[in-house]
Amino acid sequence: MFDPSAYRKNPLEIQDNMLRLRWFIRNQPLVTPKHQTESGEKPETIVIFGANGQIGKKLRKFLEEHHLYEGQVKYADVFFNDPRDKPGRKTAIEKADEAGCDNINIADMGQVERYLVKNNAKAVINLAAFLSADAEKPENKIAALKVNM
Repeated sequence: MFDPSAYRKNPLEIQDNMLRLRWFIRNQPLVTPKHQTESGEKPETIVIFGANGQIGKKLRKFLEEHHLYEGQVKYADVFFNDPRDKPGRKTAIEKADEAGCDNINIADMGQVERYLVKNNAKAVINLAAFLSADAEKPENKIAALKVNM
């Protein structure tokens, strides 16, 4: 059985995984590195949807700490009209703005497509999802299907 605490305690294993990841990025990158693009050509990007969520924040921190794909990652947070947004509390859009994420309504495929074309996206990492408690509400069922599928 996998024991995550044992993994955290073994720095050699972590270092070995970092070396593998660096080799993979150098030899089989998701996008063409900026310095290899033609002059005047728009660099390819990786778009991460749900970048302000739990996993997205960790992925962003990892990429930035290790200087991976610098300047070629677009962080986008997704939003929906949240009935829990109350006066005096920050909305999901305000939180995303503070985190430096673009705001995208991922249930609007036209908006998603325009965003991907505008940013010359060659890879997409979709971390956006409705949580089961929200997805089961009658008013969210259609949007949950669009996002989670």
